[in-house]
Amino acid sequence: MNKITKHQYNSTLFLLARPLFLGFGIYKIINIVGSYYYISIILGIFLGLLLNQIIKKINNINFIKLLISIILLIYGTYSLTNSISTLYLNQTPKIIILAALLLIIIYSRSKNKENIFKVANILFIINIGLFLITTFSLIPYINIEIITLANNFNLANILISSIYFALLSTIPYLILPNFKENYNYKAYILSSLYTLILFTLIITILGAPVASIYKYPEYIIFKKISILNIIENVQNILFMSWIFESFIMLGIASNNINKKILLLILIVIFITYSIFITKINILF
Repeated sequence: MNKITKHQYNSTLFLLARPLFLGFGIYKIINIVGSYYYISIILGIFLGLLLNQIIKKINNINFIKLLISIILLIYGTYSLTNSISTLYLNQTPKIIILAALLLIIIYSRSKNKENIFKVANILFIINIGLFLITTFSLIPYINIEIITLANNFNLANILISSIYFALLSTIPYLILPNFKENYNYKAYILSSLYTLILFTLIITILGAPVASIYKYPEYIIFKKISILNIIENVQNILFMSWIFESFIMLGIASNNINKKILLLILIVIFITYSIFITKINILF
């Protein structure tokens, strides 16, 4: 850990609070609470801060770290395969995309954690730049009047989605090394506010009813962006930052698993995906 600087660690804290919202996370919260998302997220941030105090106490338990790493590895590969297939390579068989992702995971496992933290530091800087471009480019499309706060206020749903937000934004911290010594609550709050602003852009541009239809509503609003009305399809570049955050999570998770066990897990993922993925997609 001596080779990992404080800034690199904080950058990783920022990035890891976001990958689990890719696709299903944002979609789920919008469908639960709609235009009351901001109440849920603000409550979720406070709950997340409390959960992080618990994580500081259990982070060094190897069994928990290993178990969460395996779970995130399985979920992350499934989520990334679907998002890349849906948004970028819809003509490419998903099994080929999965195979490529598994090779990247194997490659990242051959590197030290220090290298992953260095990459996270670079991605953090890129992420902030893309965030500023996104926010300022989408301001003209914001319509506050589109937010509807009718009679759908439901305290139970708000509490459920706030817990959901807290869990999705903190669970990846369980895979980090020396979390107790290096945790910085400011990095977590900054990342959570980043996500809150993204939710606000989605709801104020699309409206909750329309946003709830799309699995990737963040990608839909990115499609509205063009640079100087000349460069189009900027959404592909902007959305890639989210995918890179998922790679950071998978890279750290894979480094917590023995190489032989990791290879076995990846083989099982590949075989299971090959056999059952079509049936799962039809079911859900």
